[in-house]
Amino acid sequence: MDRSSEEDDLQNASDDCPMTEAPEKVILEKHIFKGMEHFLNSEKFSDIDVKVGEEVFKCHKIVLASWSAYFDALFMSGMSEIIHGVVELTAIDAEDFKDILKIMYTGNCEVHKENIQGLLFSASYLQILPLIEGCENFIKKSLLKTDASCILHYLQISHQLNLTNLVEHILDFIAIRFKTFEVCNEFFESLCVDDMKTLLGSKKLNCKSEDEICTALLCWIDVDLIGRQGYTRDLVKKIHYLALSNDYMSKIFLEHKAIKENCTMNEIRSHCLEYLSLPRQQSDYIGEPVASHRLGHRLRDAIVVFYKKSVKLFRCEEKEDGSLNYIHSTFTDGHEENLGRPEDVNEKVITACNYGRSEVIVSNGQRLLHFSGLTWVWTSGPKHLVPSSINCVVCNQRSGDIYSVVVDTDIVFIEKCKFDSENGFGELEMEMQQEIENSSYHYDRKYNDRNEIYQENGRTCAYMVDENIFFIKTGVAPESERATVFKYNTESKTIGIVNILPLKYQFATAVTHKGLVFLVDRKNKTIIRISEGGHCFEKYGQIGMYVQDKEFNDIKNSSACILNGKLIKTGGRIPHICGHLSMTCILEYDLCQHVSKVHHLESFCHNMRVENDAVCLKLTMQPLG
Repeated sequence: MDRSSEEDDLQNASDDCPMTEAPEKVILEKHIFKGMEHFLNSEKFSDIDVKVGEEVFKCHKIVLASWSAYFDALFMSGMSEIIHGVVELTAIDAEDFKDILKIMYTGNCEVHKENIQGLLFSASYLQILPLIEGCENFIKKSLLKTDASCILHYLQISHQLNLTNLVEHILDFIAIRFKTFEVCNEFFESLCVDDMKTLLGSKKLNCKSEDEICTALLCWIDVDLIGRQGYTRDLVKKIHYLALSNDYMSKIFLEHKAIKENCTMNEIRSHCLEYLSLPRQQSDYIGEPVASHRLGHRLRDAIVVFYKKSVKLFRCEEKEDGSLNYIHSTFTDGHEENLGRPEDVNEKVITACNYGRSEVIVSNGQRLLHFSGLTWVWTSGPKHLVPSSINCVVCNQRSGDIYSVVVDTDIVFIEKCKFDSENGFGELEMEMQQEIENSSYHYDRKYNDRNEIYQENGRTCAYMVDENIFFIKTGVAPESERATVFKYNTESKTIGIVNILPLKYQFATAVTHKGLVFLVDRKNKTIIRISEGGHCFEKYGQIGMYVQDKEFNDIKNSSACILNGKLIKTGGRIPHICGHLSMTCILEYDLCQHVSKVHHLESFCHNMRVENDAVCLKLTMQPLG
C-alpha cells in the first residue's frame, strides 16, 4: 500500500471518531474550606505560632501567606522569629484575630456593628485586601440604618486607614443628608479640612440656599477659630459666596471674625462689597460660578424670555466642553406659563430691563410694569406720557431711576420714573424732549392705531452707564445709513454726539455687561462691541441665522443678556423645515470663540399666534408652588 492510501485511511478513521468534549470546570471551593476547617487552631501540621496578647494560635504558614501580604512578606524575610517558629502581633486584638483566622480557614465570618471596626483595622494591618473590600461594602450598605454619630466615626476610621473610596462614599452620603448631620454635636468637630472642602464643593450637597452652606462653614471654623481660620480663604472659595442673600452677606458673612479680620480674605471681601454696592446690577453676575445657585436650592438662575402675552423660562446647564444646554420650563412646577399678567400688558410690543437680580421693569409701549421673580407678582405702573411702540427702557443702576427713551426721526423723548419695592412706582415725568439737529433726512411722525409713535425701521437702541444715557441712531451723519452714538447726561440735562460709527447698521439691541457694551444689528444680526462711552468699536460675527420670511426673521427685541461669555437673545419663532411646525429659538454667540449657534427649543403649530417681539434676560427666580 502506498503512502497516500495510508493517509486517506487515517483521515477516514479520524472522521469516524467523535470530537473530544470541552473540559468541564469543577468548583471545589466549599470542599476545600470544609477540609481546612479541621486545621483551624490545630497542632496538626502546624508550623508557626502566632502570639496575640496572652493567647497563642497554632497556624500554618501557607494559609496565612495565601491570604495576607503582611504574613507573606514576613515569612520570606528570614527573621529570627520565623526561625524559632513564633510570631507576635501587638497591634491586633485576640478576638479580632480569631475572626481573621476563621475567615482564612473557613472562608466566612459574621460581620456586624460590634466587630466591623476591629476587622477593618486587622485586615488593613495584615493587608488582607478581600476582607478590606468586604468590610467597606458592609459599611456602605449599613449607612442608612446607622446614626449620624457612628457614620462620622466610620469616616474617621476610613481616614486613618487611608480608605479613599470609602471616604468619598461616606462624604457623598453626608452631602445628600446634610441637614441630618449639621445638627449632630460631633459633626463640625470631627470633620477635617479636606472633608469640608469636599462637602462644600459637592454637587450632591442638599441644602435649600447658599446661606445654609455658609452657616455650616462658619460653624466649622468657630469650633477652633484660632486653629482653623487659616483655612478660611480656601474653604470660602468652595462656596458660591455671591449667591448669598444680600442681608446674610452683609450682616453675617462679612461680619464674621474669620472673614472680617483675615487679611487673606481681602480680595473676596472686596468682591462681595462691590456686589452689594450695586444691587440693581447684580444680574450681571448670574452665570459666574461664585454667584450661581446650585441645583436643589430654593432660588434658581434662568434665562427668561418675556413675550407679549407669556413668559418662558429656560434653565441653562454648562456642559464639559463649555457649551450651554437649555432646558425649557424645568421649574414652573406644572403651572401655566401664561402667568395671568394684567390685561394692559397684553399689547403688541414689549421692552424690558433688569432691575436687580430678581426684578424686571417692563414696558408695553402704553405703561410701565414691574415683575418680581421671587413672588411672580406683576405690579402695574404709570402710563407713558409718550406712548410708543419703539421705546427702550433703561435703568440707573445706582439711583434706581427708570427711563423710557423714544428716538424718533428728528426728536428724542426721555421719561423718568422711580420705583421701590415698598411703595411701587412713582410719578412718570418728562425728563427731556429735544429735536435732533443736523438730521440729513426727515419724515412725518407716524402713529399706529393706538396713537403710539412707531417707525418701520425698528425700535430705539439705548443703554445707560452711570448718569449717562447713550442711544444709537441712523440718519444723522452725512451718510444717512451710518450709526451715530448720542449721549444724554441726566444731571446736566445735556445731549450731544459722542461718535459716528463707520458702519451702515440699524441697531436694535444693546447689551451692557461689566464695562462692555455689545450692539446687535436688526437686519443682518452683526454684533459690534463698543466702549461704555461709545468711542472705540470692534466688529464681531453674526448671531443666529438668516430666514427669508420677514415675519419670522425681523425680530424687534430690545434686550439680550450675556451668560458664561456668550451673548444670548431670543430668535423669535422660526419656520421648521418640514413646513408644518415652527420652533422657539434661542440665539447664542460665543464672544471668545466667535461661534454662533441656534437652539431650537419648542415646537408649535403654524396656526398659533406668532410672537416675534420678545425680550431675553437673566433672572434669579423662586419656583412656583
